[in-house]
Amino acid sequence: MEPDNHEHWKIADELYASPGARGSYNPLHFVVRLKPEFFALLDSHPGDFVTASSASGPEVASAFSTFFHETIHWWQHIGSTTGFMLSMAYPAQTHVNRPHPLTLLQEIGPVKSLLGLHQANKLGMSAVAEKALNTVLNNGHDVELNRRIIIDPTPAVAEESINSPYFVGIGHSLEIGLAHTLWLLTATVDPEQRFFPDIRTWESGFEKLRQAKHEGYYPGSRVMLSPVGARHIFEGQARFNQLQYLHFASNGKMAWKEFESGGMLSGVYITAFEKFLDWAELDWPDTPIDPIVSLFLLICDLAINPSDGFPFDITHFESFLESNSPAIRFFLFSRHIARTPGLLKSLNKLTREEYLEVSNSLCKMLVCKNPVEIAEHMLGWIDRSERLQGLMEEERTYNFRFTATLGDMRVFSGGLVDWTRVFSAG
Repeated sequence: MEPDNHEHWKIADELYASPGARGSYNPLHFVVRLKPEFFALLDSHPGDFVTASSASGPEVASAFSTFFHETIHWWQHIGSTTGFMLSMAYPAQTHVNRPHPLTLLQEIGPVKSLLGLHQANKLGMSAVAEKALNTVLNNGHDVELNRRIIIDPTPAVAEESINSPYFVGIGHSLEIGLAHTLWLLTATVDPEQRFFPDIRTWESGFEKLRQAKHEGYYPGSRVMLSPVGARHIFEGQARFNQLQYLHFASNGKMAWKEFESGGMLSGVYITAFEKFLDWAELDWPDTPIDPIVSLFLLICDLAINPSDGFPFDITHFESFLESNSPAIRFFLFSRHIARTPGLLKSLNKLTREEYLEVSNSLCKMLVCKNPVEIAEHMLGWIDRSERLQGLMEEERTYNFRFTATLGDMRVFSGGLVDWTRVFSAG
């Protein structure tokens, strides 16, 4: 990587939507955007359920389907564990690293770029400066490599990441990425460590994995890549929900043939669904509202909602990677369907009870919490935290106040664990 090449640190425009075609979702700004003419159509509509045969016509239904698709992306990043962690990656990367560039400023002055400085053999800097530089680079690359591999672990895309000199292993990157985000959240809303998992207790568990040469936690260990990552799951979930809406809105007139001719069944939008059918040993369903499609959408939801490490504490370090990788979760859930064919017809009425029954079966197989348990656990935090109660009130009234939290973060600058060592391990 060249010192001044920042292209690989950008989120591609096409990552979460068709580039500039109909709509987009920006995961850093939490903003949904639509074509201006779509906004005009939706603004002119009274807001009830849109059907293609209504007075509004198919144009409004099409515009709303795009809005629905992009809003699902918003919910994926707000309402799923994986999406939330990815959204917090850059803020965490910045705040966790903040003390170390300040040290470098004091020791060597304003030198850019830090990567170029490192490649120039550190120019004979002091031990203090060298330690700060190593920490900055390791922290930054661990979080960035974790984000990239979670989003797209396909061999063609992930090859550059796993060949980076800063890459230790997928498990290590996932550990550091989650720890950074949780550290930031803890310092912001739970500085007394009353309800968030305490990452200071994780050090010995992950150190044992590194010492034992556990796959994914040491340089040169086997890398498990996948044809499906968070990007494919996000897009598959959004697209097939969109297709179901259009099927209902057209009174069943829009189905697979019409969607295919309209270019809606291609590329990244159907990769996850095709792999789901392959791994679950299923044929393409007859209609977009077949129980198989509903089962696929549920598995997408379960795959992006791990619970081990956040919001619950880690219970088994050896399976941390399998429990938290959306790609691995998606594969294991799909394979479980092949071994449990009775689940195929379980989602008929699409009731809460049906979803809970299937979710419990799938999550029991992976020994993880289902989304209801995750939500109930997190709702319990609100009763125990005045800070969270304040945030909920700000959200309710849409009246936000700014509170500096850097002072709180100093609680975690030392204490029981040497954070420099933990966050640059390996």
